[in-house]
Amino acid sequence: MATPLKNQHEPNMIENANQVQSQIIRGLRYFIVLNILKTQPIHGYGIITIIRKNFGIYLGPSSVYPLLNDLENWKYLDSTWETQSYHPKRIYKLTSQGQNLLSYLECSFGPMLMGTGTTGTTPPTVKE
Repeated sequence: MATPLKNQHEPNMIENANQVQSQIIRGLRYFIVLNILKTQPIHGYGIITIIRKNFGIYLGPSSVYPLLNDLENWKYLDSTWETQSYHPKRIYKLTSQGQNLLSYLECSFGPMLMGTGTTGTTPPTVKE
């Protein structure tokens, strides 16, 4: 008796789905980082840890720190050095421009990411 088609391809489908998920997350990494920083200021390694915990993928320091530098150069983030611990840490937080950008992205892409396929609301104007 022949094996049902879905069972023959299931391992490949799961592997392919994981690869697609990984690429989508990599494409949304700016949005993800802004969203993480919405709740609290945090250091780069903390962001890496949250992404790994919540999405099951590893974005290493060579991916995350240049992204944080970009966002800071574009004035969407501010950073300060926390020197109270043995290893100084750079703590990142959203600026008001970063909050505006995140609100815009949430209105633009949030419903699509949630599966509705429509935005439902007019995105707010990004303030400069």
